[in-house]
Amino acid sequence: KLSLKGVEENDYAMIMGFPGRTNKYYTSWEVAERRDIDNAVRINIRNLRQEAMLEEMLKDPQVRIQYASKYAGSTNAYKNAIGSNWAINKRNFEQVKNDEQDRLIAWSKKMCEPAYPEALLTLEQIVNDRKDLRFRSWMLDEALSRGIEFSKVPTDIETVCEALEGKDRSEQQKQVTQLERAFHRFADKKIAKVMLKEYRRLVAPKSQPAYFSVIDSKFKGDVDKFVDYLFDKSIYGSEKNFNAFKEHPSVKTLREDPMILFAQSVKDEKKALDKALADFDAGYAIAHRAYVKGLLAMYGDLASFPDANSTLRLTYGQVKGYSPRDCDYYGHQTTLDGVMEKEDSTNWEFVVSARLKELYQAGDFGPYKMPNGKMPVAFCATTHTTGGNSGSPVLNGQGELIGINFDRNWEGVGGDIQYLPDYQRSIIVDIRYVLFVIDKYAGAGYLLNEMEFSR
Repeated sequence: KLSLKGVEENDYAMIMGFPGRTNKYYTSWEVAERRDIDNAVRINIRNLRQEAMLEEMLKDPQVRIQYASKYAGSTNAYKNAIGSNWAINKRNFEQVKNDEQDRLIAWSKKMCEPAYPEALLTLEQIVNDRKDLRFRSWMLDEALSRGIEFSKVPTDIETVCEALEGKDRSEQQKQVTQLERAFHRFADKKIAKVMLKEYRRLVAPKSQPAYFSVIDSKFKGDVDKFVDYLFDKSIYGSEKNFNAFKEHPSVKTLREDPMILFAQSVKDEKKALDKALADFDAGYAIAHRAYVKGLLAMYGDLASFPDANSTLRLTYGQVKGYSPRDCDYYGHQTTLDGVMEKEDSTNWEFVVSARLKELYQAGDFGPYKMPNGKMPVAFCATTHTTGGNSGSPVLNGQGELIGINFDRNWEGVGGDIQYLPDYQRSIIVDIRYVLFVIDKYAGAGYLLNEMEFSR
């Protein structure tokens, strides 16, 4: 059933969904690792990438369309990393975890349980030993694998080469057509230059993909010239280049193609880093299991909620506003008034359609409005959610649908590590607004005939 009764502050709310992962049982060393490596790399690299993207998007409407989704996706994780570091520092998560570890060590001595302090020593050593590998892995992923589109060009070319070396013309044509299907006119020459310069600035030459030695040996360290060379010479660098290859396909051209060599070198480096990091996994799993076992034993009958792990998860709490900082308070419910207040025709994220303004001005909200006559849009609740919870149904105490979860507040992103009841909020679109859009805005009220309502 869909509830038209709406919500009041302190009402019960629960969410069922498939969130990704949370890390409530991080040690203090993992908190620092998350802040100083994972988040720091992501913030730095994505900021540079988004600046370069936005500059090109503002110049050309076609490029803006091409990059809109990529820009939005990149920004989402970028903001998450910033919010996570804000919480880690503001709420001193490293010290919070350190205090918990100290309590466990003291309790373990009292209970003659040496396994738990030993597990902590092992975890500290592992995090310290993998530091360089983890940094290199994050840099490779953010700056090259994600940051440079042509790092994903096909590298499994041996089947094509075998066909070209054979006499079967139909097979040759088939394999060249396969390559053509993977052809993509990359528009990221400028972004590639920005990403590659930052990668080479922060990662030691001996730790870079092998093919990158060409930058120094052939281009005297000039990244701009190297990237220009890739686009000039690769069959994937331009439509003209690929058409020329189609006319005269050759094994030599493929095996010496610089973009293919670049992509293969990045993949080889990723494989090597993944293998090196995987060597720590078994020891980490054993030590971390012992650490969590120790925490559960120490806390005894006190409930400890499980981390999200991409499986079905229930979270419950209350509809509630919050105070992000001194003298500021955000209420639990937003309305269409706020949408109109934020309208900005120069920013695509805040454009308000003429039809929505017409309904707002007429106050034509049907049965979906609140008792005060305003049109509800969203509300927030203390439920513990994370990435992957977008789209999860939000239910009241009677099991009726009251909204759809879609976001978190900035101050609550750190809840992936340490739940913050006074700050963490799920942001939920009110089901009454969904119904208003279907019925009044989109004129698809007939869909409501298939639904059951509670009033």
